[in-house]
Amino acid sequence: DDTAVIGGVATDAGMRGRGFAGMLVTTLAERLEGEGKSPYLFCENRLVPFYEKHGFYIAGYWQQSGIAVTRGRG
Repeated sequence: DDTAVIGGVATDAGMRGRGFAGMLVTTLAERLEGEGKSPYLFCENRLVPFYEKHGFYIAGYWQQSGIAVTRGRG
């Protein structure tokens, strides 16, 4: 399969603002893309700017979970 879903990205409140989540999703997405996969994840509307900052873009909407975002091949 050429897709991969990234799930459960969260940072403890006391550790936020240090770039850990951004580093994590960027590194993971780059590794998945290196394997020929398109990384996807679902997030709330308020988190879209964070993921866009890390190369993701809105790929669609899913009623159950909010917005589907992806990066790479679009």
